Amino acid sequence: MPKPLPQNVYHVVPPGDYLASIATRYHSTLHSIQIANKLPNPSFIWSGQKLYIPNGQPPVNAPTAYSPLPSVCVLPVANPPLVIAPPAVQPPVVEQPSVPAPVIPNPYANTWEAVLITNMIGTGTCSLAATVVGKADWPVVVATTDGSWISDPKSTGAKPERGPYVVEFAHACTGVWCVIPLGLNIYADVQLNGGHAEVEFHPRF
Repeated sequence: MPKPLPQNVYHVVPPGDYLASIATRYHSTLHSIQIANKLPNPSFIWSGQKLYIPNGQPPVNAPTAYSPLPSVCVLPVANPPLVIAPPAVQPPVVEQPSVPAPVIPNPYANTWEAVLITNMIGTGTCSLAATVVGKADWPVVVATTDGSWISDPKSTGAKPERGPYVVEFAHACTGVWCVIPLGLNIYADVQLNGGHAEVEFHPRF
């Protein structure tokens, strides 16, 4: 049986949903949904947000349960008695007040800030480093500001000589790059000028 062609699929985020489960539900990927919706942080989506699912397949509804009984069952009755039932009394409808969905606070919201430490001008190979204070083995990505490209995550501490909280992207080129430590609700746009730049993320004091 041929696989159905991809179509324009949108998903409205309910309370408690997260991006990885949405990608699995629609047979898509977390990175493609993040790029298609220009999400700087895949760990930060909110209830009511409308997401475009690229190449998404709508979830298949559960099949209707089969019932062996016919829809109409007629039994032969000789001269059935005429019975007039009294009208059914409907109970009064009591409207329940709507209760808004609980808002789950983000533990990292507004608790981190970014500071540009170094930004050298040069003509050689560009490089971009990020320090995430107190976060060893923490995933960090670099992306274009329009979300058209995003790197694979690299963990802090990959270069022991730089310390446990530093990660470096040596392939970055001249231009503006968005540096995102995943899961901290913070990012920084860094302008590379043909040299080396470094940005530090640390908790607010």
